[in-house]
Amino acid sequence: MERAGRRRGLYWVCVLVAVAATVGGAAIAYLGYTETAGPSGAVRGYFAALARSDAAGALAFGDVPDGRRTLLTTTVLREQQRIAPLRDFSIVSTHRDGAKATVDVEYTLRFPGREVPVAATVALHASSGDWRLDQTAISTELQAEGGRQRQSVLGGPIPTGPVLLFPGALPIRVDTPYLQLDPSRDSVSFGAPTTTSVYLDVTDRARSAMLAAVRAALNTCLTGARQYACPLPDGRSVPGSVHGRVTGAMRTTRVYLDLQNPVGRIGFEASATITGRYRRLNFHNRPVSGPGHFSLDVSAAAYAVAPLTTTWTTS
Repeated sequence: MERAGRRRGLYWVCVLVAVAATVGGAAIAYLGYTETAGPSGAVRGYFAALARSDAAGALAFGDVPDGRRTLLTTTVLREQQRIAPLRDFSIVSTHRDGAKATVDVEYTLRFPGREVPVAATVALHASSGDWRLDQTAISTELQAEGGRQRQSVLGGPIPTGPVLLFPGALPIRVDTPYLQLDPSRDSVSFGAPTTTSVYLDVTDRARSAMLAAVRAALNTCLTGARQYACPLPDGRSVPGSVHGRVTGAMRTTRVYLDLQNPVGRIGFEASATITGRYRRLNFHNRPVSGPGHFSLDVSAAAYAVAPLTTTWTTS
């Protein structure tokens, strides 16, 4: 009798465990369903898939528009998340009108050294009892603004013509430490224009390298033989007559990328205080000595590859 009672007790324990597991599983399934139910749930699920680099999961939440789908892959999505992870997603508001809805969202793209807030509106429609995104990708054409040959997508050149992209950072790599994507402009979201310009920023490393290279070139000008391509104090200075030394630190006034150059040409402008001498033409076009302490504005350029090789330019 005692053994039979133990069997019955064990039986009911197993029954209770099975019921608890069933109820728990149902609760988890229900919570999973409610998490992606309705327009806001579908949008939440879509952006969660983007954040974990799940391309197939993101595409399953809606319709894919017409266009080239070569960039709608997990590899590209991982690259977008590597460049600027999508974080801090939130639903702002949801508006329903029969079988159509819009959901306003906010999220953050965490570019290196800078977080970029994004606000977007996602359109949806009801289909067979579910809510689906009208478009799970964005059609746009990427247009490089300077330094195109320094940029690549999937190891190749930037594709020409319209392509489909997931929302987020542009999946573009730059092959030099002297240039980087511009966080404020190099991303796409719902409502993006048909053309997306790709802008590059000059990095802090490039600024430091350009300053050092220009100062070294200027020292060569001031201490070497007559160099007629060197900077001059003013328009009446005699080329090759400037000699002396830089006093104090050079003052950088502008460092920029030449938007017309596809190779990636960095421009640099600065001023320096010079202690030395030079000759200039007076109003009778006769050379006379200039002051021994003067300011010199310099303008130079270099291609964004190491080591930087600068050339003097006109500002």
